[in-house]
Parts: sequence; C-alpha cells; structure tokens
Amino acid sequence: MDLDLEWKLVYVSSAYNPSLDQTLDSILVGPIPVGRHQFSFEANAPDPKIIPNEDIVGVTVVLIQALYRDKEFIRVGYYVNNEYKTEELRLEPPAEPLLNELERHVIASDPRVTRFPIDWGDGLLDGCPEPEQPTEDNEESNLLGNEEQVENISQLDQENEDQNNKLDPSNFCEGQSGVQFIENASCMPLHPVQSSTVPVDTF
Repeated sequence: MDLDLEWKLVYVSSAYNPSLDQTLDSILVGPIPVGRHQFSFEANAPDPKIIPNEDIVGVTVVLIQALYRDKEFIRVGYYVNNEYKTEELRLEPPAEPLLNELERHVIASDPRVTRFPIDWGDGLLDGCPEPEQPTEDNEESNLLGNEEQVENISQLDQENEDQNNKLDPSNFCEGQSGVQFIENASCMPLHPVQSSTVPVDTF
C-alpha cells in the first residue's frame, strides 16, 4: 500500500448518543509491505466525565477502526462490562457511581469484525465478499430448510431474546457508533482469545 493505515481506538460512552464516543487514540502505521503484521496499541482510559451516569456501570463497546485514505475498511468491536468489585455494591449500586470501586472486563472471547468495501486506489471497491447466488435447484430447499435447521433457528431465537439487553458491536457500522446496520458490510466473529480485567482508570 502506498499510504499509511490509520488505526483508532474508540470507546462508546452511550449507545444512544454517538456524539459522546471517545477516540482514545489514533495512530498511523506504514507503509505496510505484503504479509502478516502485528503491533501493540495502548491508550488512556475514557474520560468518565463524558459518560452519562446511567452508562458508567454496565455493558458497552470498545471499537478498533482501521482506515485507508480516510475511509474505514474494517472495524473490530469488543464487549466491555464495567461493574463493581464487590458483590454488595453489585446488588445495591449507589445512585452516584463510585469510580474507584469499579473494574472493567474486556470480553475478548467474542470479538466481532465488520468489513467495508472501499476504493484502495485502483478505482474498484474491495473488502466485502460477494453474496452467494442460489441456484434454481437449491433455492427451494434453502427457503424451506429441514427439521434440524428449523430447530437450530428456534434455539438461536431464544438465545437472541436472552441477549436483548446487551449491545452488539457488529451493529456499530455507521459513523463513530451509530446503531445502524449497513447492508454491504460483512460481519463475522474472530478467533476466541482470553478475556481480561482492568481497573477503570486504565485501558
């Protein structure tokens, strides 16, 4: 690639107000030769003064965004659970959040990656796999499915109902974190890794 890649680390302060998103840091990496690469990305903790009191405790999302020529082409989202250290405070949380009693759990076991097609400089959009086109032979079977598929769908529906109160980082596909799904984006899980717990004053 001719130009550097820009990486951003964004903390979603509120799922209902994208203007409160906090860009914790932004770096340029490159030029990047062909191959596989890795680097460490560290940033300061989000500013609690920007986070609404009702959103300080609970589940939110942290996003890693990658851009080329100022166009975002990939986004990785992680669930983040902010909770009190003691069971007593978890059962009876104070009206005013106690920041020194909170800890942050980064749920790294289920990251989500969203890809966006962009122009890499050759005039062609790339970065999103083409959807599979069903043939006439299997179109009817795909629509009807079989008993096992129906059972699996029912199980997934039940699991989705249990997750209604959780944020899904794969839905954050517009702007910084607007809760809006983009049809031409491709979302899929990454390989599981270990979760981590950190104090709220670090990230």
